[in-house]
Amino acid sequence: MSTTLNIISLADSLESVNANGEQVSPTSYTHNWSVTGATITVVAEKYIHPLQYSFKLQPTSDVGNVVLTLNNITSTNSKLFRDDFQFHARYFCTRALDISTSIHNDQTNETKIYSSTTNPSEWSTGYSPVINGGGVSLSFDVQITVSNHSGNIFYLSLPTLISDSSFYDNAFVRNLRQNIPSFIWDKDSLQEYPTYPFFKLFHVLTSRANDAAQLYSDMYEFSAEEIPARFAGTENWTKSILVNPDAVNSNFLNWLGLFTGNKIIRNINVGGSEILSANSVDADDFVLWQLENSYFGWAAGTVRALRESVQQILSGEKICLVFPGGSSFTINIYTKISETPGVLLEGDTSDEVLALAELSKPLGFDIVHEAYTELPLLLNNDIYGLLDIAPLG
Repeated sequence: MSTTLNIISLADSLESVNANGEQVSPTSYTHNWSVTGATITVVAEKYIHPLQYSFKLQPTSDVGNVVLTLNNITSTNSKLFRDDFQFHARYFCTRALDISTSIHNDQTNETKIYSSTTNPSEWSTGYSPVINGGGVSLSFDVQITVSNHSGNIFYLSLPTLISDSSFYDNAFVRNLRQNIPSFIWDKDSLQEYPTYPFFKLFHVLTSRANDAAQLYSDMYEFSAEEIPARFAGTENWTKSILVNPDAVNSNFLNWLGLFTGNKIIRNINVGGSEILSANSVDADDFVLWQLENSYFGWAAGTVRALRESVQQILSGEKICLVFPGGSSFTINIYTKISETPGVLLEGDTSDEVLALAELSKPLGFDIVHEAYTELPLLLNNDIYGLLDIAPLG
């Protein structure tokens, strides 16, 4: 949720855990950086942040430049397309290094370069100039040229490419600017490498508070009278990511599912196979259906709950007849062979249909399912046996 987003991938930014939160070994680390003039290894013993590894670079000669390159750094976040971007990384060496950082925008074919010198025996930052995203999409190439190393081993960590203005999305930063003399902002804006150091420091100190404030705002559901007339009321920001099934955040999904009276189900295993994915049932649509109807929980046990549950696995017109069986505690379900998985012949039973029906049947009842090429007309059926609006029979 942070307003500052590193658009370099987890692997290329040397994160020690992958997208699943699993620890990645530095000895088998895979990345897209290329290097000339040095051997490169990923190491864990020299770091700034405990969740990020570092590159260890051993120059192959005392005088030749070491060049690191990362191409095609992209992002699909359209909110960032018009922003200004800046790359920076941290370096450590026992001697001062000369760092030249080039950034190239693949969309506008613009290249900018900035050179600086690190401090010996401490982590120092090397920057690229600020470059605009171009407004259409994002694709950058970064090249780092290191000289004056005299053959000494050096380390690189925390490679980062972020929107240079994203710190201003922090509500606490905006409020600070409004409540202090404007000359402080003006003076801060004159600084380079980094830009706006004072306000960015304040952003760092308050970013988690801003995340919490934004999370609270996103959890709030706007009523119709609270939405300005120029908006339709269907925008994502009008919906609650906590209680609205259409917009619920995946982190809150299981909590919201408790209000259906059952756990949220994403797939059903029958005979060792996951039947929903095997029959092209969209998992997100299936979850939304559960949240909106609660047919596997407190709303189970009705004819409608049984019918709509079974229809989740059917194809075509999804015709499903539900009616009393041969005994007081038996319910018959008829479907068409052409629309039902797992059946071939007249009278066949689908394990898939029974699995769905089992989740929403009335307590103590048995379910009998049969599939047929054509289904009979059932008088007084609440859907298929209606004439105009009056039941037959």
